[in-house]
Amino acid sequence: MTGFSKLLRKTIHRVGNTIRAVNIAWLRLTGAEIGENCMISLRAKIDVRRGKVIIGDNSTVTYGCVILSHDATARRINP
Repeated sequence: MTGFSKLLRKTIHRVGNTIRAVNIAWLRLTGAEIGENCMISLRAKIDVRRGKVIIGDNSTVTYGCVILSHDATARRINP
């Protein structure tokens, strides 16, 4: 691997981590309780619109994971 390739990989990794940190900050601002040292994939879906979501310390929420703060009955209450 060339020096440029290594630099590019490190840069992409840092940008991804920055975006994930912004995403976690946004989720916290919108009501989710997220513990320390958590990694949440940018492709994970976390719904905080109707209830409370709590994610504990040292948790990993991976690609394709969906966390809902409600169940399907919410559609009957508020379509």
